[in-house]
Amino acid sequence: MVAMRVLQQMRMHQILEAIYYTGISVKPVLVEVYRTAEDPGKHKETAHYAKWRDTVAEMMTEPRSSLKYANIFPDDEGWG
Repeated sequence: MVAMRVLQQMRMHQILEAIYYTGISVKPVLVEVYRTAEDPGKHKETAHYAKWRDTVAEMMTEPRSSLKYANIFPDDEGWG
């Protein structure tokens, strides 16, 4: 995926995965792990994010939402 390659080059993401709930493959989940607390906001300012957001808007069956998590293991230094 082009977006994943761009994000890897920008070094904002440590992990970017697309997964789905077992048994409900029509409900994908995008998992993003950022290097710093500021990086999600920086990512949303990029042209490729705006293009993605506008492209998928009509595909959404419900509004996008997010959940925020804090890492337990590895610690911040362990994310390299």
